[in-house]
Amino acid sequence: MLILLVSCKEDQDTIISPDLFGVDWFVMQQDANGNTTYIPAASAPPRLGQSGFRLESDGTFIEYMPAPADGTLSVPGTWTTVDGQTFSVTIYPPQTTPYTYTLLISTVTSTSLAARRLP
Repeated sequence: MLILLVSCKEDQDTIISPDLFGVDWFVMQQDANGNTTYIPAASAPPRLGQSGFRLESDGTFIEYMPAPADGTLSVPGTWTTVDGQTFSVTIYPPQTTPYTYTLLISTVTSTSLAARRLP
């Protein structure tokens, strides 16, 4: 198993799976408790207005959400982490106030990701 050392802040070193970065992760299923399974875009069935995200190792975050015309809207953001599992995500929607939430990632492989979004 490969691990990657990532530093989003100079004083913050974290061990994170390299499978997490550079992948468009789209929602496959969500349970009643808010736990969501994501799969890479290459494996996702075609849908209108998909929800998901992308993390880059440089701290860039992109949130994908349904667009008004049945497409998918890409909204920029940033992320930081303290423990490699809990991510603080800030989204910068156009013409709206930025907002922050916590993304708790429980497992990640090259074929799936399990996470829970917290307020």
